[in-house]
Amino acid sequence: EAEWKAGLCDHCEQIMALVQSGATIGTGNTKDGSMLVLTSADAATQTKIAGFEMQCEKMMSAMAQSKGM
Repeated sequence: EAEWKAGLCDHCEQIMALVQSGATIGTGNTKDGSMLVLTSADAATQTKIAGFEMQCEKMMSAMAQSKGM
């Protein structure tokens, strides 16, 4: 764990923590890029995923605002 934490950014660390807590991770390609999907049947893990999603939305919104979108 310490080894992969040393090599990951904060965002990726959060994803790995979700996976370690029971989330399932999937990836896929779209015509516009790629996507990462986190799922879980466990309600507590779903809550953690939802919190992470809100953090991602805030980051994306801040980036869009800084680019004048």
